[in-house]
Amino acid sequence: MLAVILAGGKGTRIKEYDESLPKPMLSIAGKPILQWQIESLKSEGVYDFLLVVCYKYQKIADFFGDGSEFGVKIKYFIEPEPMGTAGALFKIELPDEFLLINGDLIFDFTLEDMLSFHRQKQALITLFTHPSSHPFDSSAVFVDKNSQVMALEKNKENS
Repeated sequence: MLAVILAGGKGTRIKEYDESLPKPMLSIAGKPILQWQIESLKSEGVYDFLLVVCYKYQKIADFFGDGSEFGVKIKYFIEPEPMGTAGALFKIELPDEFLLINGDLIFDFTLEDMLSFHRQKQALITLFTHPSSHPFDSSAVFVDKNSQVMALEKNKENS
């Protein structure tokens, strides 16, 4: 399975912490967020990665290279200029099934459970979300009793 990780944003809200790095390279417990993601997905059997990069992408490429040091294969799609969230997907040839992940998330989930749910529902797309304890400043996904998405509400302040 291919994991496409969106790692090209400027991370404008984190500038006060460190503006020398792209947000996915911020260190959490001694490792960049992106490394946590790759290691988590590798433990779930994902070995092929496509990193969609733009802002300060060379720092990401210098750290991860082709992925061999991490036991995975990494390729890069370099946006010549920011194309917006997932805008690059229109330019990339992708397999029928792939994971799409924002490069600034820490997560721990069982991929097989998610894939099983996706296939059981015969879904075109499956979203992995979490309940929010702060809905006033978050975007929201509303689902029905069958877990089908009924509405998306994007928080304009955090766009």
